[in-house]
Amino acid sequence: MCCFTGHREIPEDKRDYVAIEIEKAVMKAVNSGYDYFISGFANGTDLEFSNSVINYRLTHDIKLEAAIPWEGWLKKKDQYFQSL
Repeated sequence: MCCFTGHREIPEDKRDYVAIEIEKAVMKAVNSGYDYFISGFANGTDLEFSNSVINYRLTHDIKLEAAIPWEGWLKKKDQYFQSL
């Protein structure tokens, strides 16, 4: 099991760097045998992590669990969150 959480605010000039580094970390975890991932699905790095795991699900037998923090969380209007 691999859990992830991080900063909600990612400076615009660091977004690509953060996404690439998270992608590397997920790839390393998958290659190390991790197949179950948990994310809080908060804005920022949590969503970047979730997106990376979802992309790996296309080619690997792994699972992603959303640790929803409160009842109304699924009603968020954030388009990136809703797309995941």
